[in-house]
Amino acid sequence: MPLGAALNQQVPNPYFGQVTTGNLANRTITRAQSLRPYPHYLNISTFIQSAAWSQYHGLHLTVEKRFSRGFNVLAACTTGKGTDNGAGRIIDVTGLQPPIQNQYDLRAEKSLSQQDVAQRFVVSHTWDLPVGRGRLLGGWSVSGQATFHSGYPVGLTSIGNSGVFSAVLRPNSTGRSAKLEGGPHGRLRRFFDIDAFTVPAPFTFGNVIRALPDVRSPSRANYNSALSKRFRITERFEATFRAEAYNLTNTPFFGYPGTQVGSNDFGVISSAGNARTVQLSGKVAW
Repeated sequence: MPLGAALNQQVPNPYFGQVTTGNLANRTITRAQSLRPYPHYLNISTFIQSAAWSQYHGLHLTVEKRFSRGFNVLAACTTGKGTDNGAGRIIDVTGLQPPIQNQYDLRAEKSLSQQDVAQRFVVSHTWDLPVGRGRLLGGWSVSGQATFHSGYPVGLTSIGNSGVFSAVLRPNSTGRSAKLEGGPHGRLRRFFDIDAFTVPAPFTFGNVIRALPDVRSPSRANYNSALSKRFRITERFEATFRAEAYNLTNTPFFGYPGTQVGSNDFGVISSAGNARTVQLSGKVAW
């Protein structure tokens, strides 16, 4: 990397004539290509490596109370911290795990896991409603689950060029926290302080950690509820009707902010999901 712009200079290709396709079929190659560990290959990809580690510490508390007349409540609280040097994919939230900036320094990849949830609180309830009697009016039950959890750590990338074929470039920090106060509704156009980061100079790596320790994606709150009715048709047959509402309060799940320094959407939240969904179902058991 200290060679700087000299890495882009063209030098004789020692593999000319041996490779017949691609850039290595030319008479010259870049000096950077000639200095790679395996210069006769452009890129080498590996899959399913045992090359990463993870660590988790947490505390989980559960409280359950069974009341009379068919009313039950279950509350669970989890607080914890997960660290690793490789994981990052979260189903329906982020894509594949972020690549490594410096293949020769895996220790620099250590950070909060991008799957880390610092706090999670869940309350579930069921209630056999004390209304109605007989086959038509009785047998009603209502249940629900409320979930609250903190967001996921945000990982940043940057435009620019390290000059050494790294799969990702991370930004530099100005030395101050990028965390901003207030709810996400008022920060959709500037979710965190984008001026806390800069594009690294050419032929250098950025010094920002893989997952920021103080900036998380928006927290989430969700309540699912169901109302069901059991019908005893005969001694052998029983039918159940069920009405379910997912995200009953229609609370939006705001997406990730833009994470690339130098892009137009850096720090901007432009998506939301998990709109209310209602479904009706029925079944017969015998």
